[in-house]
Amino acid sequence: MINENLPLPSSKRKRRNETVVNLTNLFAEPPKNHRFLVLECCSEGKTFKSVSSVRLAKAIDDTMGKLQSVVRQRDGTILVEARSDEQIEKIGRIKELSGLQVEVKSHPTLNLCKGVVNHDDFASEPEEELKTFFQPQGVTEVYRIQRRVNGKLTPSSTLILTFDRPVLPERISCGF
Repeated sequence: MINENLPLPSSKRKRRNETVVNLTNLFAEPPKNHRFLVLECCSEGKTFKSVSSVRLAKAIDDTMGKLQSVVRQRDGTILVEARSDEQIEKIGRIKELSGLQVEVKSHPTLNLCKGVVNHDDFASEPEEELKTFFQPQGVTEVYRIQRRVNGKLTPSSTLILTFDRPVLPERISCGF
């Protein structure tokens, strides 16, 4: 006899309001330039922590327009995510914000992503040659995973590829 009043196991339950976010479709046309930028205050002895968040938000809206996201970080810098290449160029030209001198830099990690690939042919190829081969596909770094065999580290055919974009490509070409 089956008791219909018992709840279903968690693996069988339907989730309410479940949405899947596809990052590649988040923007109408994803920016080609780095969209995560850091604004750093260059005025001596000052940071953006000393500026009112209301005043700062108004200055950001007036100079940059509507951004995807804005975060004031603990170190006093501002992390912004731009919506388009035009907006990225506009932000790059900013020299002053809310009366403070500003330097705009690309975020060192948010504009990149990493993916793992494995193929027997990779075991015999040096990392520099693989990097050169994958470069047209946006690869900036190749790291070979090593495995321990009989107590010694030996190179494997598994690679970690670093891409120059925040979202992994759907596929890459590994030769023919």
